[in-house]
Amino acid sequence: MQPALLLLLLAAAFSVASAALDRRLLDDGVQSAISNGRNAPRNRYKYFASMREAANPEDPSCGASLIHESVVLTAAHVRIGAYAFNATATPDTGYQERRVAKIVRHPDYVFQRWTLNKKNNDVALLYLSRPSTYPPIKLAPYKAKAEWSNPVPDWTPVTLIGLGYTVFEKKFPKVLQEVGY
Repeated sequence: MQPALLLLLLAAAFSVASAALDRRLLDDGVQSAISNGRNAPRNRYKYFASMREAANPEDPSCGASLIHESVVLTAAHVRIGAYAFNATATPDTGYQERRVAKIVRHPDYVFQRWTLNKKNNDVALLYLSRPSTYPPIKLAPYKAKAEWSNPVPDWTPVTLIGLGYTVFEKKFPKVLQEVGY
């Protein structure tokens, strides 16, 4: 067999195996993973907020999205009091730090440690003490339930970002990860 053809077949087999692994992760339910992710380019996702424990500020703990200049959307289970929000950002760091002025959790949220209960209402809004100068994520326009339709057609390619486990390392990455599906 010619070397070029062998390499092509190996690449195709790897792609199929990789896709099968990604599909299994999705079919098995919600996973704390950015499977086959790669480091996201610096400043590509300026709306992404990384919360860090006060005792260990070098390691990101939870992620969130800037949805308004003064509001961040995150999971309700995030332990807000455990995170540091008071350091000063410098021009070379590429980030802004803000204090959380107010937390509003979903009224039906019930904390359930480490479960994947999909009806847990695990969502919260964090109101910042002062606005961010970064642009917020663009959200789909609101439609009343009667006129709702899927704003993203089936099989539309999407990019996921986060700080979840990678498949093989089983540790949280220190750099924001992205992966396309």
